[in-house]
Amino acid sequence: MMMQRKTESFINAFLDAHLRLRPLESFWVGLAGYDHLVEDLSPSSLRRQASFYRESLRSSQEIARGIAAQAQRIDLRKIESMCRFNLHLLVTRPEHASDLEHVFQLDETLLFQEICARTRADWRTLAERLERLPAFVDQLGVNAASRDFARLPYDRSALYDLARCLRAISLRLEGVGARALAKLGTRSEKKLTVRLGAAGAAAAESVERLRLIVEKVLLPAAGERYAIGAEEYRWRVQTALGIAAPLEKLAAVARESLERIHAEMRVVARKLDRGASLERLMRKLEADYPRDDKELFKLYRRLTDRCRRFVLRLGLFKKLPRYRLQVLPAPASMGDAITTACYFPASPFNAARRGYFFVAPGRGDAGRLRAHGRYHAASTAAHEAFPGHDMQFFLWQNSRRKPPAVRFFQGDPRNYSTSLNIEGYAHYAEELMRRHGFFSPEEELFQWAAQAWRAARVVVDIGLHSGAMSRAEAARYFVKYAFAPPPVAKGEIFRYGKWPTQAITYFFGKRQIEALKSAFLRARDGALDEAEFHERLLGMGPVPPQWMKL
Repeated sequence: MMMQRKTESFINAFLDAHLRLRPLESFWVGLAGYDHLVEDLSPSSLRRQASFYRESLRSSQEIARGIAAQAQRIDLRKIESMCRFNLHLLVTRPEHASDLEHVFQLDETLLFQEICARTRADWRTLAERLERLPAFVDQLGVNAASRDFARLPYDRSALYDLARCLRAISLRLEGVGARALAKLGTRSEKKLTVRLGAAGAAAAESVERLRLIVEKVLLPAAGERYAIGAEEYRWRVQTALGIAAPLEKLAAVARESLERIHAEMRVVARKLDRGASLERLMRKLEADYPRDDKELFKLYRRLTDRCRRFVLRLGLFKKLPRYRLQVLPAPASMGDAITTACYFPASPFNAARRGYFFVAPGRGDAGRLRAHGRYHAASTAAHEAFPGHDMQFFLWQNSRRKPPAVRFFQGDPRNYSTSLNIEGYAHYAEELMRRHGFFSPEEELFQWAAQAWRAARVVVDIGLHSGAMSRAEAARYFVKYAFAPPPVAKGEIFRYGKWPTQAITYFFGKRQIEALKSAFLRARDGALDEAEFHERLLGMGPVPPQWMKL
């Protein structure tokens, strides 16, 4: 009992200290007390961070030697993984301080924080964070332009995308005061809205200063430099995702899966049109897509409602949400990495915050609208909404026995350990709907294509970052084996270059969940209660499924 209390005390102290160093994650998870803070990227703060993670790693390993309970072993393993990853990017490969991906993480957090603001206290907290933002952005600019940080040279395509996004971010920050006034709506709030307007304007100026550094200093020296290298990629897969197999083996598994998926697709295609080839049929069906954004959002709202009704009827989960999910246009500041859709989660530890399903609008571009083919959109709705991400986070939010908070954190925007569970589950949810007959024959064909998409991601992500594939080769592979339209394939390959290892978490996370489900079935002599399995799976929180014993 004494050791258990010591472990709980250590975990709580680690989490508090971590969130004071890296506070942006707190808002997504819903832990109060950190939402007014931003990270300090100064050299002295980075040294303190390294010291903290080094000491926490030593302590977690020492405590783990005396722990028998599975739950606490998982929590300590999570802390160890976070510490190792942070130390790597602070000391061994010191790119955290100059990582321009911080801009997107910060912008998305501020956007979500504003969307969720309901009270005067919420807006005051946002104002305080905005007032701290210029120091963060200016220090990031100094770090990015400095020779003191031994990160890889910047990629030209990523910098062009960032420059466009920075302009969109600065414009949105300039309007925060006016939006607050529209929401608060009373003359008595004038002082607060003026404060927000001033803070937003100062933050926008700092973002513009960073944009000038990107355009005038970083872009002239940039090239096509997206690959992190096979050794670094392998380290991240092993440390963050806990996958020890050689990269060649991982790619081979994905290619074998692609062969099986293509065979299944040909079976479905013959039922739809016996005379057409699979590729010709896919292109014909892809031509059916929304012709404007009004039609696009009507499609997704109809599909999310249809998914919800189907899941409620089947009884595959013990407790289900009964509400209508909000479907919103993805902001322009998210850039080209969002080709179809993404999800802002319901905060697990704050029941007042709903989730939001963001869809990339066409904005008059037929190529962007084409990414939302009607038959592909059904699988996207199952992935992002029901029974995928939105239901997943709603159940975490409303669980009587929530998983420990530490399991919900990445620790660094480059660490995708939670994605192995979260994206793996959403991909599993698509397949769950297919097996239970949700999709029409045309939609089923595209659900199989979505599976091919995730398997092809493994091949191209490893190929890109190991240097075995160029972007052009990866895009051609994606068109051929994942049946993606060329403009969409180009956008996907750009994303993979920005976020090494994230792309493979869908495929391997789903495989881990399915392996866990098979073990669960064997332990019960074949009597599988899917609702019971899903409750136990989600009850463990977003840690790699291979860590779990159900």
